[in-house]
Parts: sequence; C-alpha cells; structure tokens
Amino acid sequence: SAAPSELPKEFRLFRQGPNDTEIGRFLFDDEAATSVMTEYERAGVELMIDLDHQSATEHIDKDPTARDARGWFRLELRNGELWAVNVHWTDDGARRVLEHRQRYISPLFAHVKGNVTRVIGAALVTMPAIHNAPPLLASTEGS
Repeated sequence: SAAPSELPKEFRLFRQGPNDTEIGRFLFDDEAATSVMTEYERAGVELMIDLDHQSATEHIDKDPTARDARGWFRLELRNGELWAVNVHWTDDGARRVLEHRQRYISPLFAHVKGNVTRVIGAALVTMPAIHNAPPLLASTEGS
C-alpha cells in the first residue's frame, strides 16, 4: 500500500480549453483564469477539499461531518491550466486517499454559460464528473 509521503501535494483541476464532464462542457481559458484567480485572491483563504461535495449539498443535515475538510489547497495557474497546490490533507482525507476509498478529485466551481468563473473548492470522489480525470495515486500491483 502507499505511504503517507506519497500523498499528492498538487493536482490539476482544469485543463486549458474545453473540459468535458458528465454534465456538459466547461471552458477554462484566459478569461476564466483571470476570473478564477481574481475571486480566489479577493477571498484570501485556502480552499477546502470535502467528501463527495457534501458541504455544498443537502447532506449537511444528515451527516454531522459533511462540512468537515478532508484537505486544504491553494490555486495556481500553470501554462493555462488550473492547479491545486500546497495541498495538505486531514487525517481522514489522507486515510481515504491512501486506502483508495476515493481515488479522484472533482472541482466545485461556478460558471456562466459554460465558462468557469470561480473555484469554490474540490471534493474527494469515487466517480469524477470530469472525463479522463487522473487518479490521485497511481495504481500499484495488488492494491
């Protein structure tokens, strides 16, 4: 099994250009990058990684841990792509990633007519909506 040192410290949230998902196509271009980074810098706080987008859904009344962070990150632009960087995991988030309980990240974002305008956070998920999402940890023999 993976060691805690293998936990990802960064991961891509959006490719440059169109990002195809189960709910449509979302554009991350120069305009989106400017909007996202302006909103992020204005807020001035790290962004949360939750579990299955529970902090933004009706689960908050059913699960007392729904609003708990599984990790925290900062945003960075790299060659037109949006990355989560300086990722640090809570004990629960780290355990879930290392045990392959949730293998993917799903960004939580605002958009206008398919254009990404703001990133609110991200979630650990078992089935990502974004097509061709890479796993947080590479699969290893026997895991």
